[in-house]
Amino acid sequence: MADTKTQTTRKRKRRPVSVSLVVWGSFLVGILGSLGFNIASTVITNGWGPAVAVAMLWPLLNLGAVEMMIRVPWPRGNGWTALRYGPTGAVALISFGISYSHIHHVMSTIGEASFSAMAAPLAIDFLMLLSGVALVVLHSPKPPVRRRKAAPRRRPALATA
Repeated sequence: MADTKTQTTRKRKRRPVSVSLVVWGSFLVGILGSLGFNIASTVITNGWGPAVAVAMLWPLLNLGAVEMMIRVPWPRGNGWTALRYGPTGAVALISFGISYSHIHHVMSTIGEASFSAMAAPLAIDFLMLLSGVALVVLHSPKPPVRRRKAAPRRRPALATA
């Protein structure tokens, strides 16, 4: 008698470790870059002090939101999906706005061209956004593949003379 459990168990494809390393590495580069610029902006404006702790908060909030979104085994359902993605999106938008202003401030202060001061925050924050979404994809269950039904073949009509 065949073991039914063995027959129904499917081998799960493992992705290469390098994929996870690249995604996590990119996310951490974005977080660290954002932290560095936020701290630099605060030090330029206020010097070292309590404001530095607040400047560090924004990228860390982003990190925490993405971590909770990918690691918590969320129940299924529209309400849970809204609770999972809604606050995470809000945290990302708020921290993006604050981070943008900090990075732009530093780039302008050190004499970078206006295009560089405008584009650098986008590069760092979009890297964090892309890698955050990639982390969600890597940690989400794959939906079953839907196969389309083959269309019935039509027979050519017989020519009548």
